[in-house]
Amino acid sequence: MISKTKRKEYLQLTIKLVQKEINKLQKLSRKKYDVRFDKKIKKELKSPVDKIIEGDIIRVLYRTNINILSEETGIIKAKNKKNIELSWIVDPLDGTANFSRNLGDSGVSIALFEKDKPIFGVIGVFPSGDIYYGGETLGSFKQNKRIYVSKTTKKNSAIICTGFPVRLDFKSKNFDAYINKLKNYAKVRMLGSAAVSLLHVANGSADAYFESDIMIWDIAAGIAILQGANGYINLKKGRFKNSHILFASNSKIKKL
Repeated sequence: MISKTKRKEYLQLTIKLVQKEINKLQKLSRKKYDVRFDKKIKKELKSPVDKIIEGDIIRVLYRTNINILSEETGIIKAKNKKNIELSWIVDPLDGTANFSRNLGDSGVSIALFEKDKPIFGVIGVFPSGDIYYGGETLGSFKQNKRIYVSKTTKKNSAIICTGFPVRLDFKSKNFDAYINKLKNYAKVRMLGSAAVSLLHVANGSADAYFESDIMIWDIAAGIAILQGANGYINLKKGRFKNSHILFASNSKIKKL
């Protein structure tokens, strides 16, 4: 089990790193990059910016001698096997389409896990520059100010965030059932970033979030922060490696 001293050390390291990369995104956003769709996953947008930010993050985290799982590179094993139960989960730019088209918020997302349990998460939001961080035993914060989930109890008064990930099967019966369940909510919002969506649930702007076959790096830090804000998490394995079905809420609403 990770010590409180190490947890604090790693959290401070991560906050500083995310802040640095958000500042870098401000500069990178002024340039034009060749954004293309991935050859294997047809709806997946790829930008050189993802790789630039990921490179910076990996260079810093690799020195901690903890395994890293990152969206662009996959698994990067640490040289030292002392911290084998720990892992960093990184999404260098969650919301690439938003960033590349100036369409809405995107985020730099880093989480530290112990086995399959989040210890803490840190998310920097672009373009606002806001830094969120937290975990179940830490509480959660926006710019060092404590945040909490909403108190909404009924779906017909609630706002749910969702999205259609690139691996989603639109033809499945489950998808039809999912659409029918969304009708029970007062409002449905698609923000283009799972990380940012979870932050809105954590700070009470939204009341719930659902997405099927969403990748773990998209949600890892957001899950940790939501737990620290007294939120509810229901996480199940998805159809693909590293994919999950996630329903998250303010703890008052516990079913999609």
